[in-house]
Amino acid sequence: TRGDGEVGDDVTANVRTIPTVPQRLRGNHPDFLAVRGEIYMPKSAFQAYNRELVERGEDPFANPRNAAVGTLRQLDPSVTAERPLSVFFFDVLAGADFDTRWEMHETFPEWGLRVCERTELVDDIEAAIDYRDARLEERDDLDYETDGVVVSVDDIDACDELGATARAPRWAFAYKFPARSEHTMVRDVVVQVGRTGRLTPVALMDPVQVGGVTVSRASLHNPAEIERLGVGVGDEVRVRRAGDVIPEVAAVTDPDGDGHFEFPEECPVCGSPVERDGPMAFCAGGLGCRAQRERSVQHYASRKGLDVDGIGEERVQQLLDADLVSDVADLYELTVDDLTDLEGWGETSAENLVAELDDAREPPLADFLTALGIPEVGATVAASLARHFGTFETVRVADEDELQAVEDVGPTVAREIREFFDSEANADVLDRLLANVDPQEAETSTGDALADVTFVFTGSLDGYTRSEAQDLVERTGGSATSSVSSNTDYLVLGDNPGQTKQDAADEHGVPTLDGVDEFETKLREYGVEIAE
Repeated sequence: TRGDGEVGDDVTANVRTIPTVPQRLRGNHPDFLAVRGEIYMPKSAFQAYNRELVERGEDPFANPRNAAVGTLRQLDPSVTAERPLSVFFFDVLAGADFDTRWEMHETFPEWGLRVCERTELVDDIEAAIDYRDARLEERDDLDYETDGVVVSVDDIDACDELGATARAPRWAFAYKFPARSEHTMVRDVVVQVGRTGRLTPVALMDPVQVGGVTVSRASLHNPAEIERLGVGVGDEVRVRRAGDVIPEVAAVTDPDGDGHFEFPEECPVCGSPVERDGPMAFCAGGLGCRAQRERSVQHYASRKGLDVDGIGEERVQQLLDADLVSDVADLYELTVDDLTDLEGWGETSAENLVAELDDAREPPLADFLTALGIPEVGATVAASLARHFGTFETVRVADEDELQAVEDVGPTVAREIREFFDSEANADVLDRLLANVDPQEAETSTGDALADVTFVFTGSLDGYTRSEAQDLVERTGGSATSSVSSNTDYLVLGDNPGQTKQDAADEHGVPTLDGVDEFETKLREYGVEIAE
């Protein structure tokens, strides 16, 4: 799966059970081929499968997207095989070269790879707009959920020239359709507490079908949105699925309720004061709040955190309910005996979790900072902090001015970091956590030897992971991007390099560095010190 951009789930065994994924390619196909596709559950199959679940007394899936994701992540491929998944293929990652994306689209079926038959080649933007309008008109008649169309440049050389940002290609964009909406009645409003203490009001409503999905809860986002909508219990509202996924209240259509909802002044979980920050509201309890502790533990162990297998949302709740864990620091005190006393835990699963936690006692500094769940600090900011300060204690005591000297850290982020570390409740948890965890010192930025020098990597480098090679470049003032363009200075070739990047380098006259020796030699020429 796509995962976090570097690490995803290995779902090979499950994908092999999908009928529209060929076991063998047909025709004149390349010896090696890596393709990208979108796995989904057809609407008709989703509805039929949900009826079966209800008849068996099991909870139905909320929507086809959740059904597809949950099915693909099953540990037992036989479970996946019983569920009606399908797939569209739409891109080549390696193994085949095409002049145009349309040529790719027409060739895939010859190899047995299913494509979306509604894809069209158009001559100009007016025709693309007509295509969009036609797809929007037929949207409800399709047997799969769609929230928009993708408009792409056809010529692959032009795509390479345009390149990509860190988030998306420059040669394509997505046009999102207007969200579907229906009318229903608000029966109650509850307030949920998130990992950062943010309070999110949620409307509980009479169930209503929105785009083929039963919706009974919808986000009201924040206190300012409640005030803007003027929503209260008993009001008739128009509810939609933002991005065709997340239900939200769009408007009050009949304000016949018993008055506007009054936002609480105390946290509904821990009773701490509620603080306002612009349109949003936050519980001031920090990690002293049960809800924040629970979300904090979930985040710490998640793939976005330290990626501890065997401890998902339900098990975190179980550990808190059993008083075995109250915050992240308690995770490292768990024993096999503690866990085997709980329902659903066996000797093997308990031993595996304890071993996973032992492996997470010396995390890289950037990963540890990300796992703490500091507001506004994701993986990118955490990596910048690690490169700048080097050690956790240096980050922990840095003042706002020192923090703002870090790339990607502005006044708001600096304030959030400082408030996180200044919280007494957080400080107590951190002190106990650091008794069992030793975040590894990061290599700090070493000047600007590579200032204005851009590298692109392809293939695997002996002695470096992709992220380590990119980090080395960035720590010394350079840039590491994902695609070759006229702005690229060097393409570094590892084992099994991608042909597309090599072709782009040839076209733009970009020098190539063959393997780790030439890469390190070039760095030394710029004055970068390489550890032996």
